[in-house]
Amino acid sequence: IDKRLETKRRLSEVCCRLSLKKERKEELDGILDEENKQLENEREELVLKIMADIDLLAAPDHIDILQMRYVEGMAWSQISKKMGYTDRHAMRIRDDALEAIVKIKKLSP
Repeated sequence: IDKRLETKRRLSEVCCRLSLKKERKEELDGILDEENKQLENEREELVLKIMADIDLLAAPDHIDILQMRYVEGMAWSQISKKMGYTDRHAMRIRDDALEAIVKIKKLSP
């Protein structure tokens, strides 16, 4: 009987711990969901700002590279392959595009 009581007590403790772990997991899942929503909202805001800056550009290569990299989130290797450039050349075009945006913004009131 003592062994049964001890086993029952241990099982009860395990069940209690599992219940607490489940509650904690659910709490953490809720927190992570909220954080993910907030990050997604911030990302959407940034993408809108980036798209507005891209709209200032006239050169198609500048537009394409910035859009692929910062809106679509493509890797340099993917961009290079799609554009037919080396990674380094694609990055140079990106740099030129960013410089063009800075100049345009400095000239606008």
